[in-house]
Amino acid sequence: MFSQRRGEFSQAARFATTPAHARNLAVDLRARRNDLTAGAVTLVPVIARALADLDVSDGCHLARMSGSGASCFGIYDDPQSAARAATELRVRHPDWWIVATELLTG
Repeated sequence: MFSQRRGEFSQAARFATTPAHARNLAVDLRARRNDLTAGAVTLVPVIARALADLDVSDGCHLARMSGSGASCFGIYDDPQSAARAATELRVRHPDWWIVATELLTG
């Protein structure tokens, strides 16, 4: 992934405050990017499909790739919404490892 990256890395930027809700987290993350996504998609095109499918899943506020592409994730309002999306995605992609989980803060 790193060999595919072009240009400088983005400046590291911490959040000024902890987002109060999933929707706020998604808004804050939209102002940032993962500099490795384009290269990862070039090397492993299924990442683009995973991101697209997450993005259009019911209730997804934001779909992103973690780090250098070990996983992709969606941000939902609550565990129930995430679980419904996971069920929906498992039907379309039975060979993918899909799990709904909670983001813990604090």
